[in-house]
Amino acid sequence: MRDGTELWRFPTAPQLDASFPNAASVDVRWINGQQRVYFAAGETVYSLDAVTGEELWRFEAGTGCADPPGLCKSDSERNEVESSPIVADGKVFFGMDVNDQEGGKGGFYAVDALDGRLVWFFDLETGATCRPFPEDNIRRFDGYHSEAELGLPPRFLASRPSCHFDRTPTGCGNVWSSAAIDKGRRLLFFASSNCNTDDDPATLKPPPPMPLYDEAIVALRFDGTPAWRWRPREVDNNDLAFGAAPNLFTIRVRHRTRDVVGVGNKDGTYYVIDREGVNIVNGTHWDASEPSTLPYWFKNVVQGGAIGGIIATAAVDEAAGRIYFSTAPGFDPSDPQQPTVHALDKNTGEILWQSKGDASFAPTSAIPGVVFVGSVGGFLRAFDAATGAMLTGVPVGFAVASAPVVVDGIVIVGAGIGERTGNPQDPAEISSRIPQNITALCVPGTHYCP
Repeated sequence: MRDGTELWRFPTAPQLDASFPNAASVDVRWINGQQRVYFAAGETVYSLDAVTGEELWRFEAGTGCADPPGLCKSDSERNEVESSPIVADGKVFFGMDVNDQEGGKGGFYAVDALDGRLVWFFDLETGATCRPFPEDNIRRFDGYHSEAELGLPPRFLASRPSCHFDRTPTGCGNVWSSAAIDKGRRLLFFASSNCNTDDDPATLKPPPPMPLYDEAIVALRFDGTPAWRWRPREVDNNDLAFGAAPNLFTIRVRHRTRDVVGVGNKDGTYYVIDREGVNIVNGTHWDASEPSTLPYWFKNVVQGGAIGGIIATAAVDEAAGRIYFSTAPGFDPSDPQQPTVHALDKNTGEILWQSKGDASFAPTSAIPGVVFVGSVGGFLRAFDAATGAMLTGVPVGFAVASAPVVVDGIVIVGAGIGERTGNPQDPAEISSRIPQNITALCVPGTHYCP
């Protein structure tokens, strides 16, 4: 409730070897006259009654971690839905990640929003879109386990459209980006994560270049078929991945308005591309032999690295014509790359202001005049949107990696950070289990904060 009173709670199924088992946010929608909550925990996506918390259905992006088959452990399955589910066109869209594990493979899903059965699965390694028959009732699926391990009917993969793709568990196809939806074009946009390559046949890593849809900005149609894709490099063993949810906004290009998709990368660069997969200024098309000039603009703000660059989602203020985002530490969390908060002109990528301070893994939120950024130091910081001057910093817990949410003048933010490693002595494991609060702050001058 508005005063923080708990209405209900729902226990999720445990997944012992999931590194980030509760990273995704929720989507709340009205479906057939019922308000529902959609969220993920581990490899499971749930639909609950928003009023009562009653479970309506669940879908497993993997084997289900049950006995049998009981395959969920770090050396055989570490599937995780870190992507926040989003509902559109009667479907729930989300990605699945295997946390850079050699011996797995992620992908992107659409399940029916009403009953939770699989509608399609997009395999990033092959570009195939597997579609069950309408009468199928598939509630466990991924791109590399066997039919028996997934509980699928015999010959399911061979007999359903485009389901008989190569299921080699390469460790690529990671998706921890959430999707952005363009309902008018019936397109969804997401970005994919790390893919190491080598020429050693003894490993499960694919040979270079990376498979087409890895470490890329991807546009899928609502039916799961790819519309276009682009990436800044063809070979990368330095984990310069995409993790943020793409931003959808408009820019002015040669006195014309164009709808674009923008997203940051761990290389410290924010990229902006036409939603049609073409650059109308220079004529470059996404599938050109040399597509490097496809973006309308890109701006590098820090050096970046495996734990640096732009990891979290940016905020876009269309009215002010600005993009705001934070950057992560870089190579050394104790000495983060500077500056750490950035404002760009949305039309050109020009840097309007930058602020030095704490690094951040948290998505940026903004309201007219104020930009909110959570820090690895446990502060929620507010910046003047016009100048970048820091207005305040409020300690809210042990590191902030979640996005602040602003509702009716109330800023709500959760704290906490870490990684489940299974080692009780690991600082990341210890950090992940420290209980943290949700904090509500009010914005002075608004209705709920006189």
